[in-house]
Amino acid sequence: MVLKVLDPYQEVGADWLANGPPVLYLADQMRVGKTPQCVVACARAAFKRVLVICPAIVRGHWLSEFRNFCPDRGFAENAVTIYTAKDADKIDDNTRLVIVSRDLAVKADVFAALYARGMVYGYDVVILDEAHDLTNREAKRTKLILGSKCTGNEALAGLATRCWFVSGTPQRRDASDLFPFCRMAGLWKLSRSDFTNKFCFGYHDGYEYKITGSKNLAALGKLIAPVTLRRLRSDISDIKVDINTVTIEPREVSVNHPILRLLAIQEPKFAAQLVEGLKAGDLSNIEAKSVSTTRRLIGLAKVAGVVEMVKDDLEADPGCKIAIFGIHRDPLRAVRNYLRGYRACLLFGGTSPERRDNMLHSFAANHSCRVFVGNLASAGMGIDLSAADLIYIFEPSWVPTDNAQAMSRIINVREPDRLKEVRFVGLSNSIDDAVTRICERRTREIEDLYRAV
Repeated sequence: MVLKVLDPYQEVGADWLANGPPVLYLADQMRVGKTPQCVVACARAAFKRVLVICPAIVRGHWLSEFRNFCPDRGFAENAVTIYTAKDADKIDDNTRLVIVSRDLAVKADVFAALYARGMVYGYDVVILDEAHDLTNREAKRTKLILGSKCTGNEALAGLATRCWFVSGTPQRRDASDLFPFCRMAGLWKLSRSDFTNKFCFGYHDGYEYKITGSKNLAALGKLIAPVTLRRLRSDISDIKVDINTVTIEPREVSVNHPILRLLAIQEPKFAAQLVEGLKAGDLSNIEAKSVSTTRRLIGLAKVAGVVEMVKDDLEADPGCKIAIFGIHRDPLRAVRNYLRGYRACLLFGGTSPERRDNMLHSFAANHSCRVFVGNLASAGMGIDLSAADLIYIFEPSWVPTDNAQAMSRIINVREPDRLKEVRFVGLSNSIDDAVTRICERRTREIEDLYRAV
């Protein structure tokens, strides 16, 4: 098998990882190719044993990249990929590579097996893929992977002499997201409260401190710069992405659409408010059981408009393929059902690896499969949707980096001349306006931070 070759900028990244300090953050923008850099770095550092902790959806991808890029064939030939607790029992003295999902890694029996075997055999490096999901110090997964104080003690990261954080979106909400990394890297010795006091602002609600934004980002950027490497797609490619916002006016939504008639049965009180708001052209005062419920129901109200726009695009260009992202199952299922004539496939969390791979292969290679519908959390990272020319995000996340992850799925840096388009779909005078405002503020803060890196 002929090994794939890194691009020049990836060579720089692989050398940086192999020869750098014990704790590093590879923060290249999404779709720049971080996984191959890690794989080659493992060989260049002459590691004997590697533990990869990653989202479930990319376990197979990590093994494939070790096969495709790593000159040390022993990793791929002596790998254990954990899909069930029993797979952890396969780890022995000959195992060179262990790949496990975050969710499985923190289950009691799997964690115990990983930790026990790690204490016996040890690891040269723990690679934390999509490390932005380890930002909550109080979360069980963060405690078991990084330790209760984010120093690696009595945790999986502490089993290795080195630890690589890998994510294109290290700061998702605010500067406090970087506290676990700063502690693990030895950049910050004080408490989390001291960290948030210096780099965040907010208020105390009587129970706890609520962070509402970030400050002193230039100083934080300088703090992490020596152990952080970040390159943007624009640094390595001339790829063009056209980002637009499409606004649906409430009066444009038919109150007699089947989706809303079904909603009237499921949520009669809300449906009455929704119909009244649609007729008045103002949905800002809609009230439901929770913000999440409000967003789900607003998502359903947008289904008809989204489907109409997608059909127009598909009919205008017979060769066009489209990816559609949202958050809630009901709106996503409705979109898929209305687009079944285009062989639309639907990916949620919990989809089996085999079925997921079949979907992705069909979307990439089958001309008749022209629409991919996915959940932002489950399908927004770690997969390749570059066959698509256009992406619709009709239920955007409050977290701009989640949206950016999904947007990047359709990008291939080796196709710089192929124009891609992203369309955010919002319902005017609704909760969508608040989502947009918060995402814009958080995006500005992220840009301020990385100017100093």
